Amino acid sequence: MAAPRSPAWNKAPFGNSYDAVARYSCSLPHFCDWIRRGTLQNFPRDPTLDELFEAASAARQNAYAPYSRFKVAASIRTPSGSIYCGVNVESASFPVGTCAEAGAIAAMALAGERVIAEILIVGDGDALVTPCGACRQRIFEFAGGGDPRVHVAGPGGVRTSFSLRLLLPHAFGPNLMPP
Repeated sequence: MAAPRSPAWNKAPFGNSYDAVARYSCSLPHFCDWIRRGTLQNFPRDPTLDELFEAASAARQNAYAPYSRFKVAASIRTPSGSIYCGVNVESASFPVGTCAEAGAIAAMALAGERVIAEILIVGDGDALVTPCGACRQRIFEFAGGGDPRVHVAGPGGVRTSFSLRLLLPHAFGPNLMPP
């Protein structure tokens, strides 16, 4: 008789997280269905994550997206517990628009804080609205040497979470700059 196999998430290199299970295992069909549908309501709620979601959801109403009509908001929690929000701001000259993550980082910097503990991005649609490459780099710049969680949400709530290192492996950062 063969030894029982441990769940795939126990072998995941980045721990027991939503993204690890979704990536490494579909032997948990209900969980994988929740990931695909973006409904993780059967998992314990995290009040601090709820705060980030509520802040971003409220901010999203003020996004300026007259061209794409795709409103996005981001909320950042710093180690002090403060929350900063930003929204996407479009321009008729498309390259000069601003991402929600960039706006939230700017608000955090304006307040004098420099480290992101976690960030949540909320947008419409069925697809996961993850940060673009430039915003991943911006988040890394303010990670403070850590690996902040990047939470992705839709209007109904948080869909999944990633480590920044998973989204931006082998990142170029301040530690690589000459003194």
